[in-house]
Amino acid sequence: MLPRLTGGDGAPTPGGAPRVDPAAHPVAGGAIAPALRDGAPCRLLGELLGLDAAWILAPGATGRVVTARWAREEAPAQRLGEIRLAAVVEEVDREAVQTHAGRYALLIAPLVAGGRVVAHLAGVARSPRDFRPDELRAAELVAAGAAAKVGPDEPPDAVSARARDRLLAEMSLLRSLTSRLAYARSEGEIAHAVVAELSHQHRCATPRFYLRSQAGDEIELLSRRAGDSEEERADAMDEAAVRAAVDGRARLVAGGEAMVAPMLGEDDVVGAVTVSGRGHSFDSLDLGVLEVVAAHAAVACRNVRLYMSMREAAEISEAMLELGQALATQVSVRAVAEMLARSVDRLVECAAMSVWLRTGERFELAAHVGYMPREADRIAASSLSGMDAPLAGNLESRQIVVLEGDEVDALAAATGVPRLGACYTLVPIGERAGNRAVMIVQRGRRRGPPSERDERMLLGIADQALLAIDNRALVDELEAAFVATMQSLANALETKDEYTGDHAQALVWMAEEVARRLDLGGVALRDVGVAAALHDVGKIGIPASILEKPGPLTDDEWEVMRTHPELGARIMEPVPALAGARSIVLACHEHWDGSGYPHGLAGDDIPLGARIILACDAFHAMTSDRVYRQAIPVEAAIDELRQCAGQHFEPRIVDVLVEVVGNGHPG
Repeated sequence: MLPRLTGGDGAPTPGGAPRVDPAAHPVAGGAIAPALRDGAPCRLLGELLGLDAAWILAPGATGRVVTARWAREEAPAQRLGEIRLAAVVEEVDREAVQTHAGRYALLIAPLVAGGRVVAHLAGVARSPRDFRPDELRAAELVAAGAAAKVGPDEPPDAVSARARDRLLAEMSLLRSLTSRLAYARSEGEIAHAVVAELSHQHRCATPRFYLRSQAGDEIELLSRRAGDSEEERADAMDEAAVRAAVDGRARLVAGGEAMVAPMLGEDDVVGAVTVSGRGHSFDSLDLGVLEVVAAHAAVACRNVRLYMSMREAAEISEAMLELGQALATQVSVRAVAEMLARSVDRLVECAAMSVWLRTGERFELAAHVGYMPREADRIAASSLSGMDAPLAGNLESRQIVVLEGDEVDALAAATGVPRLGACYTLVPIGERAGNRAVMIVQRGRRRGPPSERDERMLLGIADQALLAIDNRALVDELEAAFVATMQSLANALETKDEYTGDHAQALVWMAEEVARRLDLGGVALRDVGVAAALHDVGKIGIPASILEKPGPLTDDEWEVMRTHPELGARIMEPVPALAGARSIVLACHEHWDGSGYPHGLAGDDIPLGARIILACDAFHAMTSDRVYRQAIPVEAAIDELRQCAGQHFEPRIVDVLVEVVGNGHPG
């Protein structure tokens, strides 16, 4: 029975490797050669193939003993059966083999010196993996290099000095390349590392690194080292690389004066590496080394692509999160479209883009970026039919469509965009009956259709846009329904006060015009309009006897009347989206000098919208018939406004209001 692989005191050592006294175990009739005590081959094998541990096992006095070892620092201690390992090693003759022992994958390669096996190089990975043929070949090369260093104590015919130097050079190449590839962060860096390392080998004159496109339809030269024979062999090397990329086979080329090895991925060929010689022919060992180099380059490319894919996915996710948050703050569907246009322009490479919102079967321009003023005017004046090209048939699914031929002609005819020198991509926002809008992205002919990354970004943007448009439309409907309800309540006052209903409509127009001239827009402008429509809604709680009284109000009646701003604010309170308009309604009877009600606010403490409505309300009241007096002329009302500027009204607002009414106002 074979002995257990244990330390000198019988205790297992870390990584399952025993402690031994090398001098006590003869090899091939003498003491263990220094080369077999060198852990460098173990480390090289482990780093090349991503193993957890590796050993050199040589015949000893009592069976197989470990003479050198290496273990990955973070790897857990190996618990596989040493007897099983020794039995597998015993059966390996001239070629590397692999096997499994429970949860461990084992790889064994013989060290052959002087025509006989003097030791074995063994590696283990705690995984169910199967080693690829190029990985087995790499193990054989490392083992051959270790055997080449057995030393002068070996028989003279063991390994010639020239062959030993060559094998050592191959091991050095693999070690150096493994280290460089570990730090490569792009396919370009990988190509440069491979070409640079091969160029350092005296047998390699002109290495070339080819990479297959991710679409798989072409192969391009990514890196090369020029040499004297570069130009005359360039076409031959290109052809050889293409052949290797197609059939996945390594081969000697031009009678052995050059060679090519494919970079084999898990399911396809990533690319190819070619090498021309320095006035000599390559052999199977050279080709085997190149296969290992190509295999490790393929793994590095796969890892880089995976890393780039993960980073790209993270970038897209982060961009979509930020976009979703930004879109959620927009106050209208059109504002969503404008934010959408700016986001596409920032996140996706394009020359111009436009967003078209759906209304029934037609699409109207809502936002655009990148167009010259003349082009923008033509586009703004157009609309697109969902029943005709280029939209017909392209809104049925969630997919990006690159327009071609007749569809481009139809788009150019309908919108006036350039027909030639541009590539147009259509991105539906929603599909079938759920389609709400469409984006049209324009790129130059040289840049062409969107890349895979841009397609993923555009689809993500479309999803966020659909959610934002649906949510904003729902909120708009709810707000419109609430405002309509409030307006109905306000209009009900018309049965008590005929003046109130018409007054609200005229006041909305006037207040919004003044607000626009004061550079209010977006939410602020909307709040002014809503507040103007509802500023008197609180009067529904005021007794008709007070509202309809033909003469002046008593002090007690004024106390009741002054409660209507607070009543109106309480009516609006259940709707959070109307918080801005509610604050205006509450303050629309506050005076610039602090003499107003209900809280006696003054100056800039009064919301700007409330200051605007106060002045507009007063002007309209003066120019309208009331139950207790007749309307006064517009000129007299303007004089009254100017006299009260700085007291009841903000002077700036009075000036703007005079400009507005000077251009005409609703009667």
